[in-house]
Amino acid sequence: MGVFESVAPSPLYQQVAGRIREAIVDGRFGPGDALPGERDLAETFGVSRASVREALRQLEAQGLVAGGRTAQGRTVARTNRKALTQALTDSMALQQVPLTDLVELRCAVEGQALRLAAAMPVLTALEEADAALSTMRRSHDDAIAYDLADVAFHAALVRASGNQAMHAVMQACRDAQTRYLADALAEVDDLEATLSRLTEEHEAILRAVDQGRGDDAAALTEMHIRGFYGRE
Repeated sequence: MGVFESVAPSPLYQQVAGRIREAIVDGRFGPGDALPGERDLAETFGVSRASVREALRQLEAQGLVAGGRTAQGRTVARTNRKALTQALTDSMALQQVPLTDLVELRCAVEGQALRLAAAMPVLTALEEADAALSTMRRSHDDAIAYDLADVAFHAALVRASGNQAMHAVMQACRDAQTRYLADALAEVDDLEATLSRLTEEHEAILRAVDQGRGDDAAALTEMHIRGFYGRE
């Protein structure tokens, strides 16, 4: 034939990991549930305990199985946004995604999240955003403190949408943009004036969410992000 190459069989541990992954994804094991022990799994799949152990290590690395073992066996990981965020961040970095693309993705995700937050907000997250805004008002002469508060503000507002996937993607975008932030702030002529202006923009965004004006909040956020990175 010449078109297709022969298919190499996957290692046993990968086959075992795939079967366990399927059981988790389709709901046969839920978050926090104990998986069968290594001996039981080895007997079920007809493989060695070493293959089972390697399969579980792979699932741990992927964030599906919690590390360590209980008396009953390993457990299915509970919601792991941190693992997803790190995976997205690493993927962006390895593929050398340009800043313009990151800005586009962040505007799309964060804008939609704020529409959701304005319609039915998670109130505790809005309180966190307000607290971060208060920190920003006190940090117009401290770029590092301001940036930390800025991160907390945007993360809290997206979290207010109640959508965990959007929060993870937004955080990955923000993390991937971190390396550009220092350069951007270093080029600012009047740091205090710039941070004061950014604070006013944050205030307008939060006010729009509080008042249920989702489209306005999304538009203000896009102008804020593009304006800071010089992409208006």
